[in-house]
Amino acid sequence: GHGIDAAGHKNGCTISAKARVYGKVLLGQNVRIDDNAVIVGPAILADNVKIASSAVVKTSVIAAGVVIGKSCLIQNQVQELSVVHGHQLSL
Repeated sequence: GHGIDAAGHKNGCTISAKARVYGKVLLGQNVRIDDNAVIVGPAILADNVKIASSAVVKTSVIAAGVVIGKSCLIQNQVQELSVVHGHQLSL
């Protein structure tokens, strides 16, 4: 399982059983977290965010509608734009 309250699924969220979620993570509506993605809180994923497979989001805010591509690493960011495969943003 993962650390997200099952109530999150009522907002149209789709979280892969293979995703890993740690700490406090707030989800907007229609958030999708794909296989082997890792979310480490504290983090906020706003409405319509998609986290692709094997992406890692640590201690970040992902703005509405943003797509985090496959294998991307987002750390200590307020991410307002989508990012593509292999991109890394961290402080």
